[in-house]
Amino acid sequence: WIRWEDASYQRGEGVLYELEPSVVVETTGRFFREDEETISVCLDLHPKEQSFRHIAHIPKKMIVARRDIEVDLDEPQS
Repeated sequence: WIRWEDASYQRGEGVLYELEPSVVVETTGRFFREDEETISVCLDLHPKEQSFRHIAHIPKKMIVARRDIEVDLDEPQS
């Protein structure tokens, strides 16, 4: 689970007091990789084929909070 500050976009016309220059969002997914600048998580994992889908790459400097959740991968699937 990662809470991070994302860029924002507003459509159409607006007034100064309505502007929302940044938005804090939350991403939950399977840890994919991490380097000095980025954490990557994916939504879908096919473990037998080691294939991933819907990968989010989040710059570390944008992260507000992070919580790692342990999952027992040997647990039987129903």
